Amino acid sequence: PWAEAEFVLRREGDVVARAPADALARGQAWNLWWQIRQALALGRPLPAGTLIITGVAHAAPPASPGAYTADFGALGVL
Repeated sequence: PWAEAEFVLRREGDVVARAPADALARGQAWNLWWQIRQALALGRPLPAGTLIITGVAHAAPPASPGAYTADFGALGVL
């Protein structure tokens, strides 16, 4: 589903950023694999439920107060 996904960041319902998921270097799966290997190589365990952030797809917009949502299409909304 990553190849078709588009990330959309909204503030108070207005779009403030939009980017295709494949904007991440080498893709999400590769970034996740690399980060897991790095953590283990450094002796840092990854317990169940560990949140791993695998990169950004868009530059951060200027910070403004408000309610934000991050829409990942078929993958869900935060």
